[in-house]
Amino acid sequence: MKKELVNINTIAKEAGVSTTTVSNFINCTETFPISEAKQEKILEVMRRFKYRPNSASCMMRRKKQMPGRAIFIYGNYPESPVFPVIQNPMLDQMLSELAVSLMKNLGVSLELRQIADISSRDAWNEALVDVEFVINYGLMHGYLCRLCRRKNIPLLAIAETMELAYHDYNESFKPDFVHWDSSKHSAIMLDHLRGKGVRKTLYVSSWNVSKNRDRFYALEAEAKIKGYKKFNEDHVEMSGCVLTPPMPENTDIYYEIRNACASLLENRELLKGVEAVLAHNDIVAQGVVAALRELGLKPGKDILVSGEGDYSAFRYQIPSITTISYDKKFLSETVSSVFGKRRENPNMAPLDIYVPSLILEKESA
Repeated sequence: MKKELVNINTIAKEAGVSTTTVSNFINCTETFPISEAKQEKILEVMRRFKYRPNSASCMMRRKKQMPGRAIFIYGNYPESPVFPVIQNPMLDQMLSELAVSLMKNLGVSLELRQIADISSRDAWNEALVDVEFVINYGLMHGYLCRLCRRKNIPLLAIAETMELAYHDYNESFKPDFVHWDSSKHSAIMLDHLRGKGVRKTLYVSSWNVSKNRDRFYALEAEAKIKGYKKFNEDHVEMSGCVLTPPMPENTDIYYEIRNACASLLENRELLKGVEAVLAHNDIVAQGVVAALRELGLKPGKDILVSGEGDYSAFRYQIPSITTISYDKKFLSETVSSVFGKRRENPNMAPLDIYVPSLILEKESA
């Protein structure tokens, strides 16, 4: 049977069910539960024919191959409009790297999509129209998992933690998982500084900690603080403390610069004897640099400074900030590779791939 002739009727016939059952399965709209056996049979047929709804029907109408499209969903804030999301320097850089890699390796374009209402199945369905691949960064939502499974759309999760966090989902299907461990970043940086003879440090956190935010949204900041404290506990020659700026009225991501600067100036006594200041990320590091300068100190000479993230927006600041980041090229090429394998073998077991982290040594440390 020619691939271009495959449609929902083909799937229903091969699976031994009605077209209504296939349609309800694909869209999660069944009134009565579809048995696991029928679900697996429908999926087996869809995968055998490499059938995906919407894109398949468009190909039939146009008599030609649709260009591939991947979508990126920011799982922490899926309802957020697109433009505020790309103002986040980490996401902006990740999206750029992924877009280049997907087009180069697979001929697939990347699109950032907003979910109008995360509690609405229809809203999630609309977001998945004519999609070949889905990338989710951060919190994974139940509707996304269920619909990608039933539509036979490869789903890949990216996270900065060793375990993926789910919302409203406890089923057996799991996406491919590509991740790094941000909780180790402060310890890796401390070890780097220790090699330079540093023994006393200060860690300037984000305000985005558990006392100010829901637990999930504070995971990254809390993990970094925990890693910093544990390294100091495990190495008796090292000492240091944590400064957590207060939650500001202005929660714009770049306001962290002013917030960190003000907090460090108010707590300048913590700098006594300190040889290096570690910052939560490159944004907070800019606040640290500003505070040190206001105190008459030279960042990178009187006190070393480090950040995290390798944000392109700050690469050419003076001094340039020594930073640590997940391997961006490795991540983007890995995502392309996983989707390429999914094209060839939709039935392969979910992949779990660890992304290494790198120190980028610059002028400040």
